[in-house]
This record gives sequence, C-alpha cells and structure tokens, in this order.
Amino acid sequence: MKLKTIVASLVALGLSGPILAAQPYYMDTSYQLDVMRDEMNKVDMILDRNQPGGFDQPCGWTCRINLSGWINTDAYLGNQPPVFLIDNPKFSATSTAPQPSITNFPLIPSNGRASDLVLNNANLFVDTRINNWVSAMMSLVYTSLTPLPRSTGPYAIPNSLFVQHPVNRTNLDTAYMTIGNFQATPVYLRVGKAYVPFGQSDPYSFVQSDNPTQLFTVTNQTVAQLGFVLPNGFHGAAYTFPGNPRLSDLGSTRRIQNGGVDLGFDWMLPVGKINFDAGYIANIADSNYLSSYYLNQSIELTLQPGLPNRKTPAWNFNTDMTFGPFDINASYISTTRRLPYPLGLAVFSPLGQIPYSKKPIVWGVETGLTFPVATHQSRVALGWQQTTHLPTLLPRKRLYIDYLVNFAKWFDVGVAVIQNRDYNVGEGAISSATGNIVSLGATNNKSTFGQLRASIKFA
Repeated sequence: MKLKTIVASLVALGLSGPILAAQPYYMDTSYQLDVMRDEMNKVDMILDRNQPGGFDQPCGWTCRINLSGWINTDAYLGNQPPVFLIDNPKFSATSTAPQPSITNFPLIPSNGRASDLVLNNANLFVDTRINNWVSAMMSLVYTSLTPLPRSTGPYAIPNSLFVQHPVNRTNLDTAYMTIGNFQATPVYLRVGKAYVPFGQSDPYSFVQSDNPTQLFTVTNQTVAQLGFVLPNGFHGAAYTFPGNPRLSDLGSTRRIQNGGVDLGFDWMLPVGKINFDAGYIANIADSNYLSSYYLNQSIELTLQPGLPNRKTPAWNFNTDMTFGPFDINASYISTTRRLPYPLGLAVFSPLGQIPYSKKPIVWGVETGLTFPVATHQSRVALGWQQTTHLPTLLPRKRLYIDYLVNFAKWFDVGVAVIQNRDYNVGEGAISSATGNIVSLGATNNKSTFGQLRASIKFA
C-alpha cells in the first residue's frame, strides 16, 4: 500500500495523530512505514473480525502470483450417439409394469443422429510462490455441460450423447499447497484438493479426456501426498484421501479409507525423453467416472447411494516416449478383483456382491508426429483404446485419429474422427432376485463421429 493511501486511511479513521506528529523524526524512513503498517493491522483486526481476507506480500502480488487461463470449446457431429445407453426419463422404481418392458428400464439404448456444441472447460489458474519452501496452486473451472435429468451425486453424469466424463458441480477444481525445496531435499509434501497420481492424464486434453484409460483412472479428491523427486529422474509418492461414503455408511459417513502409491522414472535423452510410471490404488471405485454411477440414486435405485462396501484395488502402468518429432504413449489398468456392477447395486445386492464376470482391464496406445505447416506447429495422432469386462459402462473399442495445429500464438484448432464400438448384445444384462430384467446390457452398436475443438490459453 502506498504512503499517501495509508495516511489518507488513517486520517479518515481518526488514528493518524500519533503517527503524523512523529513526521519530523520518521519522515520517509522504514521505521515510519513499520509503525503505519502496525496501526493498519490493528484496524484490520477490528474491521475484519470473523471474516476471511487477503494478505499483503512485501513486493506485491506481481512477483509471487501468476494468473493464467484455458478455454476449450467443442463441436460434435455423429451418425450414432457414442454413449450407447442413455437415461430413461420414463423409468419409475415403483412401477408395477410387467417385465420385460423396455419402457421401465433405468437405461435404454440410444439411437439416431446426434450433434452438440459445448464449452468443455474454462479454467482460471492461480499459481503462487510463497517462499523457497512453500508454493500453492488453485484453479476454477466452468463448463456448459449440465447434469443428466434425475442424475444425482457430487459427480453428475453429463447430459450429452458425446461426452462421458462426469460434471463435477463445484467450480473449485484444485486447491493445494506443496511444501518442499528441491535444492535442499528431494522430498515434498502436498496437501489439498488435487488429482491423485494414479495413471497419467490431462483432465481437459483434446480427445484423451474421454478415452477409457483416462475416464477409468482420473480421481479428484482432498489428498495428502508425500513424495520425492531425485535428480536422476526417479520419483515416487504415497498418498491417502477419504474417498466417497460406502453403502454401509448410509451414504453419509466419511472416513480416510483410500490411498495408493506411485513410482516412476524420467530419462532425458539428447533427442527426446522416456518416462515409465506404475501405481496402485486401494479402491478404483473412487475415480470420478465410476463414482458418477455408484453415487447416482437413479442408477443404484436407492435413497442412500454409496460406493460398494467391498473395495476394488487396481494397478496401472504408463509409458511416454519422445524421439525427435515422434512420440508414443501407452497405458494399462487392471483391477485385482471383479468390479461390482453399479445398476441396482443397493437394491438387488445390499452387500455389493453382484460383480462383472471377470476382472476389468483397460488399455490404450497413441502415437503422434509433430511437424510444421506454413511455420505453424502441428501434430497428428492415431490412438487405440480397449476395455474388457465393462459392458454398459465403457465402449469395448475406441479408435481415433486427430490433428491439432497451433493456428496462432496460444490458439489451437483441432479436428478428430472417433469410432466407438459397444460390447455384444446382452453383455452386462442383469436380473433381479425375482427374475425380472433390470438391465438389457450392451447394444453392439457402432458409432463414428467427428469432434472440432477451438482452444486458447492466456497468461
């Protein structure tokens, strides 16, 4: 705060007498500024009692705080909706209609051409350097995606036939602090709301944000993470977080009941890099995507939704390699036991013991080539994704090709053609204890659709 502003404020508050009287002795000295700052602090303590507020830094915010943003807008057009099962607006859990009756299934097959225009994400990032040992990061996100009607839970299923990643209804995406000084020690501590280090992903990246490997692993929670980064590129972390309530908790009681470990190695080359990473999580059901089903009352058919009581641990392996203009990345995720089926989980299986037929596996690989076009950097990529034993949750196959070009500084334009293929008809079908069909299962549908993205970053 400038000196004139301080003096004017003190005069207005009737507190300037003792300070101004001392001007012949303290004029333009650091001592006078310290006295003024002390008086202002006393005033602030009175005016801001019980109120949260900002804080002063000696050199101002410009040397310690960086603001930046990211906006992605997507247009979609498809001959067949890639989300093969959609919410049935006519479904009633209390209906007495005879089974089988497609008019009263919670999920029904989608059909017909579809298109959409969405603001996928608009982010504001605040990065701060507090001192040599402490930094903090906070990000806000907005999306034009709206929750599916009757969708419940903190991770709502999006009301779009193209987008599968859940809509987190909070505008606060991340907010965490990191304690560590890598010039003094390789160990760091991170505490706050963040994406846990399970898998490798970019939550808002082009095409990848809806790939099965990313959907299955992305987990955003309030986490405590202790890790290390060595100069030779070897790194690791152990983390824990509360996770979502289980069915046995009646959907309300929270406990610290999840966590995992991550180990990796980054090897820098003269013409590129190689990264290997592996991790383990105690319960994959806490991922954002799976939670959007497990915590959805209209899918679990219960007034008190929650995760299955039995945990489903999972492990993953990722690699990312760059050699000059070529790059390739691959991910592999597998559970250590069968995953409980979310549909009707709390009604037809109070103990959460209706699992998929076998342990789910999700994997994917992408290869890309970066090259200039009329002085503009661009990249073309070809990707393949596959899942096993996850009918009605994810497509069985996804094949895509995308092209992203830096049209102007910090402004990218991308186009992609994507094909999803569902599991065979009837896979994942489920019946109640009385023999009534609860879910028709997979559809064997195939969908080919296009995605156009406009992306801008600013700082």
